[in-house]
Amino acid sequence: HPQRVSAVREAIARAAAAQAAASQSYEMVRVKIADPGLPAVPTTAAGLERRLSSVDALARAGRWGRLADELLALTAAAGEALAYAERLREAADGLLDRRTELRGRLSAYRAKAARHGYGEHPELSDRHREAHDLLYTSPCDLPAATRAVFRYQQLLAELIDRKETVT
Repeated sequence: HPQRVSAVREAIARAAAAQAAASQSYEMVRVKIADPGLPAVPTTAAGLERRLSSVDALARAGRWGRLADELLALTAAAGEALAYAERLREAADGLLDRRTELRGRLSAYRAKAARHGYGEHPELSDRHREAHDLLYTSPCDLPAATRAVFRYQQLLAELIDRKETVT
């Protein structure tokens, strides 16, 4: 029983670490992304640790079947808590990755505009400024920034298409 308790304690510690990492990612997202729409990070590891502390009483009472069931349930719950916390962290990190991707795309589109002679085009410049301002303001309105980058890209594509049609 001591080895199983130790293994469960380690599983709970991994879940707690994953929940802490998710919380850290959430904090960064809250600063950088407006209204991220993420669910709250659970703190289930603390409750699992409390449940684990009660298994010694089962061992002292000789309730081995109940002890085995409780350790199995705790192992499963710790695994689920770990997996869920990792998914939440990935979702939070994904929002930051999306913002970085949009920044890169906007920069690439601007370089493309310059290559095609549209670096000083008034309407294109206005759309670039709008997208840039959205992407470089904290917290970033990610849906609005996505739409703004798309509008910039669309206008650039139209201008290039018109230019190629004329020549």
